[in-house]
Amino acid sequence: MLIHTFFDGISIVASFIIDERIGFVVLIGVLLHKIPNGLTISSIVFTSLGSKKKPIGQLSYWQYQRYGVRL
Repeated sequence: MLIHTFFDGISIVASFIIDERIGFVVLIGVLLHKIPNGLTISSIVFTSLGSKKKPIGQLSYWQYQRYGVRL
């Protein structure tokens, strides 16, 4: 997922360098692409963990760990 996001950013920057209007079109396209991508990942997580509370708890735990907060 990290590599995918990296290349999304590269394509946005490259398109803005070429032309500002093309950059906005690519930016909107990437943002619209993220919606079904996020829905797919969240549905897989919800299905694998069996409930909606577990994934939300896991995500909040990962967010706290990301910023160095110890629970």
